[in-house]
Amino acid sequence: MPLGKNGYFYPTVQIPTVSSTKTELLFISGFMYTCGEELSQNDTVYLNNNGKIYRTNIFSISSSFVIGFCEKNAITDSEVFIFSAGQTINNFSGLSTGSRYFLSQSFGKISTIPPNEKNTTIYQVGIAKSTTELIFLPQPLIIN
Repeated sequence: MPLGKNGYFYPTVQIPTVSSTKTELLFISGFMYTCGEELSQNDTVYLNNNGKIYRTNIFSISSSFVIGFCEKNAITDSEVFIFSAGQTINNFSGLSTGSRYFLSQSFGKISTIPPNEKNTTIYQVGIAKSTTELIFLPQPLIIN
């Protein structure tokens, strides 16, 4: 399948990892999308009706449907890999192991504290496996 087209599956990549005791294969899957705005590594994103991705926004139902996390910083109209649901994303820092994470009031960001303002979307995006790893497990929307 061609890469770099919105919605085409990005082939699963096998990345060998080596520790002092064993070698493992890490499987990563997701999609390539075109950015509708400048994005930062680990931003949560949604797919707009123009076919581009943008940072999620809890103040709008249509822009709070998380499709994934941005792999790296990206500029408007560039293509970027988006980690899909079920992935363990290991490029975070400062996560609280075992804590649930939700979309934050800051566009595209996550927090352990769900929003509590009226007319906002509560959307759980995952659970911290460690201080640097988040298991991306999106949960249904709840509207305050």
